[in-house]
Amino acid sequence: MKLQSQDIADPAGITAEAARADYEGRKDRYTTPETRTIDQLVFADRAAADAAAAEVADGKSFDELITAQGRTANDVRIGSFAKSAVPDQSLADAVFSVTEAGGTTPVVDGQFGPVILRVAEIAPESSQSYEEVEPEIREQLALAEAAQVLLDVHDAYEDARAGGMTLAEAAAQQKLTPVTLDAIDRSGRTPDGTVVSTIPESQALLRDAFETEVGVETPPINIGAEGFVWFEVIDVTPARDRTLDEVRDRVVTDWTAMKT
Repeated sequence: MKLQSQDIADPAGITAEAARADYEGRKDRYTTPETRTIDQLVFADRAAADAAAAEVADGKSFDELITAQGRTANDVRIGSFAKSAVPDQSLADAVFSVTEAGGTTPVVDGQFGPVILRVAEIAPESSQSYEEVEPEIREQLALAEAAQVLLDVHDAYEDARAGGMTLAEAAAQQKLTPVTLDAIDRSGRTPDGTVVSTIPESQALLRDAFETEVGVETPPINIGAEGFVWFEVIDVTPARDRTLDEVRDRVVTDWTAMKT
């Protein structure tokens, strides 16, 4: 039986008021800022940059400026950025003052000299509505509440076992769900060889299980820093050699491989 925050979290128990308040208090988390795709032409000096800006004002395109410099579109593309993430913040205001995609900036003094920039694409700001993120918010708030009471649930379970309850009875009292593994070996395999991948802290649990007697109440195994798993051995099937009928297909495969 496993006890972690997600095992006792109750998203349905979070009130609509609490979920809405959390959304309003952290609304920026659900907002994607506007981004702009930027092309940048760097000039040797201010005079060259001003001359290029005058050509643009007279109708010359930014692509023609790129060609005149012997460069390609890939050479001048620096990426897509939100305003706060523009690599050279001295350019950010100019870039985000351009009113439409395809527009260019005046000459701007950047870190590497005077530049003219083109805003190739504009992705507007977008926000997720409360309705879209309500399930996520409820889950997060429920997990936070569960983390606060997890140790209380641990203690209540231990008290119930000390009072004579079985693992299943104590689990039911705390609204936890025990899982029964019908048969498993030391390596975590079922009798047909299937590996069971759902055992929490499997290495420690299997080690302890094969050193424990039937019906013995064992101390919990820690799951990370904030979780527990309890187990109890119900029955032990002694080791034995399997019959040929049980393993015939595997024997044939192994024999064939050896002979080959």
